[in-house]
Amino acid sequence: MKVIMNNSGDSNKPVAEGGFSPSWRIYAIFGILMVLVGGLFGYFAHQIGSDAHENVVASTNNKGTLTSNTVVPSNIRNLVLTSSHHQVKVEQYFELANGADGKLRGVVVKPSKGNGQDEIAWIGPHENHVMIGYMFDRNGTNLTMQVAQRLHIIPAVGTNKTDQAASAHNASASVGTAPPPGLKGLHEAVMEAGFNGFTQGNGPVHMTVVIDPNCIFCHKFWEDIHTISNWKSQFTVTWVPVGFLKVSSPGKAAAVLAGGSAALRQDETNFDVSQEEGSISPSNDANYLSEVKHNTSAWQALMGKYHKQAGTPTLIIGDKYIIPGALNAQELETIYHGLSK
Repeated sequence: MKVIMNNSGDSNKPVAEGGFSPSWRIYAIFGILMVLVGGLFGYFAHQIGSDAHENVVASTNNKGTLTSNTVVPSNIRNLVLTSSHHQVKVEQYFELANGADGKLRGVVVKPSKGNGQDEIAWIGPHENHVMIGYMFDRNGTNLTMQVAQRLHIIPAVGTNKTDQAASAHNASASVGTAPPPGLKGLHEAVMEAGFNGFTQGNGPVHMTVVIDPNCIFCHKFWEDIHTISNWKSQFTVTWVPVGFLKVSSPGKAAAVLAGGSAALRQDETNFDVSQEEGSISPSNDANYLSEVKHNTSAWQALMGKYHKQAGTPTLIIGDKYIIPGALNAQELETIYHGLSK
């Protein structure tokens, strides 16, 4: 063994070249053990913390596997808060996986101040964009509505009151919360808006439907609700014409307002789908044009109050929901069975 000078300057205590004295070996082994113990402690502490705070819920159906978590990844939370200028708060994170379509990610958000209901926001694939609105797959399935139903933001699809009661029970059991109680002051806000419109039906569920005569999605909604044979005994629908999509929209909305349900039927029955044009001729009546102008501004103000995008159709259902977009017949039946108990 080649002897070199040790740290103490005493050459009588040999040290292997490039090695450590026995005392340093002991310290090194002790340090390694401490690191291992600390790592294990940190791991178990993380597991305990995760179990204490995370609320992971997974569900699978023919539309894919939806996994939600009340713990939101910090990068996703920061993206949403920054892009919204902190106008919303992030309540839940979810992933929707559906085979060949891959995985979509999103969050449930709510206005950070004032009134407002939960909304679905989608996260862009590179975490550079946040999108609030309807997302459709290649088959035309409204993924936003589907996720909202499966997360119990709106009633889940069912066919009768028993299904709805089971859905509400499952929602409470799985995520620890009851279905949304409604939007504070919504009924009063609608009354204060002073909409000009006309009413059809006498059912127990009241629905205010804001429409533009040139809106193709309004046309689709009108067709879908008429496929429900007894819709007038299920819903009381107040149609509120607005005019903003095209130059001809205010005049056509005035004509619909003046003619009521018969004029609306004329506009929708002969709707030009290819051109997205209602068939009714515009009215020049100053009084009705003024009422349409009021409807349009009051509707936009109401949507702003509840932090909603102003798009047609807008469905205001009782004092519980503002839905900017159309519902199909099945979804309308679900709403009816959920609210007519």
